[in-house]
Amino acid sequence: MHRQATDPCFICLKPADKKNSHLIPAALLNLSLGKRNYESSFEIDTKKKSIDEYYGRNNLKNHKTEIKQHHWARDHYFCRECESLLGVLEGDILPHITVKLRNPKFRQNYIKNEPDIKGGLPVLIPQRIDSMDYNTLILSIIFRVSILYTFEKGIKSLGLSDFEIMRLLLHARLYKDNSEYDAFCDQFAFILITPEKFLHPTRNLGFTTDFTSRPFIFYLFEFLVLLYPAYDFEKARLSGNPKYFTIPPQIDLLNFCNLPAKLAFVPSGFWDHINRMILQSTFALFRFRKRRKRQITRLKDYKGKPMRKR
Repeated sequence: MHRQATDPCFICLKPADKKNSHLIPAALLNLSLGKRNYESSFEIDTKKKSIDEYYGRNNLKNHKTEIKQHHWARDHYFCRECESLLGVLEGDILPHITVKLRNPKFRQNYIKNEPDIKGGLPVLIPQRIDSMDYNTLILSIIFRVSILYTFEKGIKSLGLSDFEIMRLLLHARLYKDNSEYDAFCDQFAFILITPEKFLHPTRNLGFTTDFTSRPFIFYLFEFLVLLYPAYDFEKARLSGNPKYFTIPPQIDLLNFCNLPAKLAFVPSGFWDHINRMILQSTFALFRFRKRRKRQITRLKDYKGKPMRKR
């Protein structure tokens, strides 16, 4: 999808005059792809059986003179003002849920709640961030990634009504329209999962799917996000029909309007196992193009450094 500066910003609808907007913030890409201008990124399309490589302009593997589009950046998606406001939000929140999260020096900034049920996940509650800003940031990344996948890759991870509600929510929070934000902040709930530490960070993934909507699933390199539209969640809870909607067993993990920010911890080995399983499915599809019900059959992209063959 080629856009121009006269096209409307996806948030405020003014002219989208900003170039090179990161759809996933650079702070979430550094660990997996490399720092800005030094990235090594690989995009695998199992349908076309193709691999596209991207190297940052200062990466020694970049021997090309032409400027290539970053896999996770686009021109004219947003206006300069919305991009600037998103940048402020990222700067306020991301350090507390990435690098500081695993640094013992900042341990006092978090409350850790151990699970009260067998098989549950421990939860970290950051004490130095605004929970509404946290929710807005995560939803903004989901919104940005969904635009890319819906309009460029044909993977419809959100419905059109969800898009519009999320746009209105983001616009209200970024531009401090509290009354409008209050009208929409309870429309989505999500669970954010991250490992205790990264054993193989270059295997982290970035993708979404179009085969499930309860919940919507987003891999955002350092995070796995399960997004629940609130109308579905409430309807399921009130209906009492377990076949209608699988309510998460760990309700306490949910991030929702006016609740404290939460991050669920999974063991590092389990996180690594998930990534390996997805990569194995991807490479199987890339080689054989088989479609199995229990595989991620519409997984098109793996963005990160390739695994070594054993």
